[in-house]
Amino acid sequence: MEKLGAGFVHLHVHTEYSLQEAACRLDELTQTAKSWDMEALAITDKGAVSGAIPFCKLAAEHGIRPIVGCEMQVGDAGESLILLAASKRGYEHIVEQLNRGTFHPPSFCGDIIALSGGTTGAIHRLIANGQKDLAAKQALLYVQWFGKDNFFLELQHHGLEGDDVRIERVVQLARELDIPVVATHDVHYVTPEDAVLLHMIQSGKNKQRPLSEASAGPFYLPSPREMKAKFRHLPDALANTVRIARRCRFELVSGELRLPSFPVPQEWDACRHPDEALRRLCLEGMRRRFDSAISAPGDSQRQKAAERMNRELEVITARGLSDYFLIVWDVVRYARSQGIPVGPGRGSAAGSS
Repeated sequence: MEKLGAGFVHLHVHTEYSLQEAACRLDELTQTAKSWDMEALAITDKGAVSGAIPFCKLAAEHGIRPIVGCEMQVGDAGESLILLAASKRGYEHIVEQLNRGTFHPPSFCGDIIALSGGTTGAIHRLIANGQKDLAAKQALLYVQWFGKDNFFLELQHHGLEGDDVRIERVVQLARELDIPVVATHDVHYVTPEDAVLLHMIQSGKNKQRPLSEASAGPFYLPSPREMKAKFRHLPDALANTVRIARRCRFELVSGELRLPSFPVPQEWDACRHPDEALRRLCLEGMRRRFDSAISAPGDSQRQKAAERMNRELEVITARGLSDYFLIVWDVVRYARSQGIPVGPGRGSAAGSS
């Protein structure tokens, strides 16, 4: 007997980590997916991957393979794409682009699988405006960015007026350009009744209103059976959800230390390693404070300070935290150079800077 969740995977889902954009709680989301026997599930929060770690933990508890992605703005006009991490390198590229605030295509094809973004994507808006040629041009640009087998045109049916026409036009464009399609649902809450909750979050009001006044639309999490019924005439669009899910093999490793590396300046030739660079800065700081070499004999205060510095550096380097301290130092140094007030901070890292 076929499982209820077989044959379809949700790839366009916003969670509580899309602030004021969605109301899907991760625990409820994963429990619902488990109740449908879904093999995998993606989260694609808007401009963030903040929920990746708790999502991966919950997915593992429920026997669901997590797919980490996000909805990212890729153009000045506000157009966005759904980006799914197919590999560790793809995830790192997504995080890097989010940190930069501007999007650059990946260097290697296959690390990221991109979806056209549904109604928030440039292609779909151009099609809706009758600008098919421009939509085709944009689609081919995305194919160039991500690779032919790594970009998909989304088909969405939310039960809104005009959905059937929009799907027909996107399918026609996909066939003309030989671009694969994929069935998705722009999910912002788990059940239809939760539309009221999202409306309250967005309006900042704590009094419930009738669902008809929520104006949130049917952006709930439909079951695999519902999705199969909506797209039964487009079996490839359903099958591609599973194909994409099985290509996304990246999973966050729990307990792994993931700190950025500090780019040691070239002029620090003798101190290319972060541990050596941090020691150099500490020695310079000691000399400034004591106005002489810390190794000068006969000064117990200098000697105690040197011993304490060496002891603390041993702890820092043993834990692999030299890069972290160097980054904090760099931030504080820049702030002071720009006249930005910097206090002593809280904790040894900030205070030692």
